Parts: sequence; structure tokens; C-alpha cells
Amino acid sequence: MQGGKERDTRGAVSTNVVLQLSDKLLDEGRTIVTENYHSSIELANKLLDRETHLLGTLRSNRKGNPKTKDKCDVLMISTTHSAEMVETEWKSGQKVKKPKMIRDYNHDKTPIDTSDQMSSY
Repeated sequence: MQGGKERDTRGAVSTNVVLQLSDKLLDEGRTIVTENYHSSIELANKLLDRETHLLGTLRSNRKGNPKTKDKCDVLMISTTHSAEMVETEWKSGQKVKKPKMIRDYNHDKTPIDTSDQMSSY
């Protein structure tokens, strides 16, 4: 089976990878930021059991997702954010409102994206 769909007796492989890699960082109220391959309701629940939050993009076909539809599908999962909207400014200077969780996700993913880009060279 494909990566995130593989399961063992403890759950999805993608969930287990995150839990294993972050084991020493759990139980301290931190927030783990993930991309859609690793994000799931299952992971969110397991992290909450370990006093850790999850923030990430979510694949639309992930098992357990609620049914949603908008102009542009961007599914997010967060165990720490509300539906709060914040004003942000585009590079053009135009001000727009967007969910705070998206602003925070974009901010927190920037160093990782930069690192990925640098290592690809």
C-alpha cells in the first residue's frame, strides 16, 4: 500500500513516524507542524494524548476528515487554533483577512521550506 495508508497494529505508518521522531519533544505543550502526508485526525488525537498540539495541511481524502467545500480547497488541522481571522498584507500592499492558523502555518513552515530548497541544490 501507499505510505500514509499503510497500517500496523499501532496505526498509520505516517502517524508512527511523527510520534517516533518527536518522542523526546512530547508532553511539554509544544506544537508540531506537519505537511499533508503526515497530518491526520489520528495523529492529532495521539499528540493530544501526549500534551502536544498539531498544526498542518490535510489531504482532502484523509480518513476521518469532515466533508467541506469552498472555492479553493485548503484543508487545515489544528488542535491549538480557533476560527480566528487576522488581517495580513500581500506583497502588493493589499490587506486581506485569513484564518490565523494559515498565517501561523505559513510562518512556521518558511524555515523548513528554505532548508529543503537549499538541500536540493
